[in-house]
Amino acid sequence: MDNNSAKDQVSPNFLRVLGLQLSIDRDSSNNLSLLETEIRKTVKRFPATDLVLLPELACFGVGLQNNITQVASAYRCFAALAKELSVFLVPGSFYCENDAGVVNQAPVFSPDGQL
Repeated sequence: MDNNSAKDQVSPNFLRVLGLQLSIDRDSSNNLSLLETEIRKTVKRFPATDLVLLPELACFGVGLQNNITQVASAYRCFAALAKELSVFLVPGSFYCENDAGVVNQAPVFSPDGQL
């Protein structure tokens, strides 16, 4: 049963949320591959999932440099994954630079892969 078929069997008044709390290295410079694998595996196990949530700074850990320099590629990966799995995806938070300086923001990707 694919993700959309499973969703069709549940009332549209429900939002099925999948929160992943993984054993990851918070100081790691890149957990992207691990997160991508675990999201796919878990959504396959729970195909009616509407929304996947990951913890703060899960992808690149607490270091500023990797968050800022790799955030664009991570966003592309998570956008494609949200579209592939037809889920809303909040892949934790990332440090990003803007006019105010460095901020910690959490993107939300729609099931069509839009930010």
